[in-house]
Amino acid sequence: MKFTNTDYIVLFNIIVLLIILGYLVYKLEYESGIFVRNNILINTCKYVNDKSNPNYLFYKKLNNKLHVKDFNDKYFPDMKYAKTLHIFEKPDYLYQIQYQLPEKYVVKYSSGWAMNLVKEENTPIKDIVTECTELIKRPDPDLDDPSIVSALKPKFFIEEYLGKDLIDYKFLMIYGKIVAVQIMGNRFGDISGIEKGSEKALKAGHDIYYTQYDENGQLLPDSYLSRKFIIKEKPYPLPKNFEKMKEICYKFYDITKIELFRVDFYETEGELYFGEYTIYPADCKFPISKQVERHIKNKINNNNNNI
Repeated sequence: MKFTNTDYIVLFNIIVLLIILGYLVYKLEYESGIFVRNNILINTCKYVNDKSNPNYLFYKKLNNKLHVKDFNDKYFPDMKYAKTLHIFEKPDYLYQIQYQLPEKYVVKYSSGWAMNLVKEENTPIKDIVTECTELIKRPDPDLDDPSIVSALKPKFFIEEYLGKDLIDYKFLMIYGKIVAVQIMGNRFGDISGIEKGSEKALKAGHDIYYTQYDENGQLLPDSYLSRKFIIKEKPYPLPKNFEKMKEICYKFYDITKIELFRVDFYETEGELYFGEYTIYPADCKFPISKQVERHIKNKINNNNNNI
């Protein structure tokens, strides 16, 4: 078969288009992670949270908002956290203690995701009881697992109110190395009342702002650890207690050797306050690019070389 000049031109154009398409796919995967379904963060997170992991229940205890306070009292006795004011099993108990409660407080359930109600306003106690009752009816992986419920015996508790619109300082670690420090604000937008802090508030669709830093306090590219939030144009500054927060993260890893986790902190009046240990950060969804994954692997390898 003899090719004509037109055939050669068409063939050339096809080859050029294939090269361009391949380059675009490479750029999207390497620099944006848009096609990435498995990476070191996703796979490590899934391993940590696999029920066959021998430390599975221990990790769940660290996620439990009451058990974790005992852990911190033992290993981080100087670290502040919101005081527990009352512990109870049934929401109706609130009627008995309503006149002992401060003007502002937080109601939490010790296990489960987004099991928080913030009492900042003159909300009737009846409404708080109703919301607490509804809170534990919704599906939740931990509360639907009999082994976790039996081991942790989740309860309601009243916690000290630390302040309005606190900034979150989230330290994500893998194999003892800080991947990123995400500073988040405007988590609940204009939401007020007892729904603040609950699943409804977190899924309300408002803008959540954040800034990303590395372990040395240097700004990271917006796309480094992608989140469905908005990068703050004027970056949030590093916390006053940045170095102390890092020390706690490194010590927590030395104690537990958990392969991947996140530690959340707050600051109020310049004082460091513990938020939580998250062993299932971002639901193990980390759409990082190949470029970022390579950077993270280099961090891990350098860390292991120093051990």
